[in-house]
Amino acid sequence: MLLNKYRRAIYDFVSKYLGVNFSLIKQNICSHDGISTGSSGQFIWHIQMLIKFKYIKKVKFKKFTIFVPIDLDPELGICYFLLRDETSRKIVELLNQEGAFKKADICKVLKEKRANIYYRINTLIDSNIISHPEDSSREIRLAPAKRDVIQNVINNFPVINKNLV
Repeated sequence: MLLNKYRRAIYDFVSKYLGVNFSLIKQNICSHDGISTGSSGQFIWHIQMLIKFKYIKKVKFKKFTIFVPIDLDPELGICYFLLRDETSRKIVELLNQEGAFKKADICKVLKEKRANIYYRINTLIDSNIISHPEDSSREIRLAPAKRDVIQNVINNFPVINKNLV
């Protein structure tokens, strides 16, 4: 199964860069080492074969479909996927360093538009990466149950070489 160079390249990429989506895989596989999988249909077929023979699995989160190695916890794959976004990663790193913040204060610290920050925060809340206590403080913080997992993801996060994209 993995003797096929296209499937091997896809599998290796998904294994190294946990929680990647279709577009990111295709962009990097097709531009790296001159590998061309042909049409998008052929590329999808190779991914389906990896799923069918249980090398990778497809994980749905909101409107996103991400791919992870078969033995990876889907929630961990979602964490990696969400932290690929620079703004989400900054929010999580800020909360990891400082403990808790009000949403409005995060906008000021990161100097980003309120809508962008609130969208990311709500997505991170939906994925249980951060929590929003129901007390009157209105502060958000990393979810206590996921603090160690998030710290591990931050420390071991493989950055995709921007030259490949």
